[in-house]
Amino acid sequence: MSSISSAIIPTKFARSMVKVAEAQGHDISHILEISEMPFDPRGNEEDTPEYISADLYNRLYQRIMWTLQDETFGMLPQIKAPLGSFRMTSLMIIHCDNLGEAMIRGNEFSDFQQALIGFTPTKKRRLYNTSPDIAVLELPHYQDLQYALTTDGILAGAHILSAWRRFCGWLIGNTIELLEVRLPGNEPENMPRYQKLFNCPISFGADVAQFSFSSHYLKSRIVQNEDSLKTLLRNAPYALLAEEVSSTNNIITRMRKHIGSEFTKDFPSVEEMAGLLNMSVSTLRRRLNKENTTYQKFKDITRRDAAIHYLKQPELKINAISALMGYDEPSVFHRSFKKWTNVTPGEYRNQLNQQENEKVEA
Repeated sequence: MSSISSAIIPTKFARSMVKVAEAQGHDISHILEISEMPFDPRGNEEDTPEYISADLYNRLYQRIMWTLQDETFGMLPQIKAPLGSFRMTSLMIIHCDNLGEAMIRGNEFSDFQQALIGFTPTKKRRLYNTSPDIAVLELPHYQDLQYALTTDGILAGAHILSAWRRFCGWLIGNTIELLEVRLPGNEPENMPRYQKLFNCPISFGADVAQFSFSSHYLKSRIVQNEDSLKTLLRNAPYALLAEEVSSTNNIITRMRKHIGSEFTKDFPSVEEMAGLLNMSVSTLRRRLNKENTTYQKFKDITRRDAAIHYLKQPELKINAISALMGYDEPSVFHRSFKKWTNVTPGEYRNQLNQQENEKVEA
C-alpha cells in the first residue's frame, strides 16, 4: 500500500463523510476545526480542491468516527460498528495460518459483534465455494433494512465489500483480483465509480453484496504480524477505503513522485511534466481532465499541502517557510496561501496553536 505521506484522496470522499455527520445534527464547524481542515469540503466543487492529503483525510475520518461513535461513520445508520471493532477483528485473525482460515474467523467474529449489539442478520456473512476454483464472500443480509436499496446504501455496501477485499489482500501481501461483484438494488448512474472500485464485471439486483475470486487465494499464508497491524491501524481508513486513488497508475500520484519534496526549484512546466511522464501535453491534459482537475490545480494543491506541512513545524519561521516553498518575496507566499485556504499563513498557524492550547486545557 502507498505511503500515507505521499498519497492523495479525492475531496468528494471527505465531503460524503461530513454530510453524514451533518445529517445527524453534529456541529460541522467544530469537527472541521479539530480536524485542522483548511477548507469546508461541502463548498462548491468548483471552489474546493479536487484532492486532499491522505493524512488530512485520516484526521477527518478519526474525528467523525469518534463523534458518531461508529467505525462505519454512519454509512450504515441502523447498524453501528462500536469503536475498536476493526482492531479486535484484526487481532482475532492476524495469527491464522492462511487467508481461508482468517476470512472464516473474521466472519464468525463479525456475527458475534452484531449479536452483542442486538442486531442479528437474517443471513450471516459467509464464505463458500461455487466450484473447486471459485470462492465467494457474502456480506450479511438484514431483511428489515430498506436503506440497502437506496443509492447511498448500495454505495456503502460496495465500499465495505471493497475494504474487506483490500484487507484480505494486505493479510497475504498480494492484491486479490476479483472475478465478479454482485450488489443489491438497481444499477446506479455513477457506474464508473463502481468500476474503478472493483475493476471487474459488476451486476445489480442481488439479495446480498458479494464478490467472487479464485479459490487459490484462500491457501495463501498470512504474511502480516501484530507490528505491521499497528501501522495499518494508524493509517486506516486511508489504506482500506481509498487505495485505488493512490495507486501507481494514478496520474496525480505519478506527478507527485516527480515533484518530490523540493520546492525551492521552479515547478516543471506542463510540457516538462508531460516529458517526465513519457506522454504528449494533450494526453496529459486529457488524463487530468478525466480526473476532473487541471495542471494548475495540481500545482496549487501540491504547494498548499507542502506549506501546511511546514506550518505545523513551530521551529520554522513563516519567512523561512516562504523560502522553502521557493518564493523570493514572503508577501507573494502570503497571497498564494490565502488564495489556497482563505487564511494567511500566520492566521493558520494561530489556529493550530489555539487548538493545541485547547487540548492541553482539556
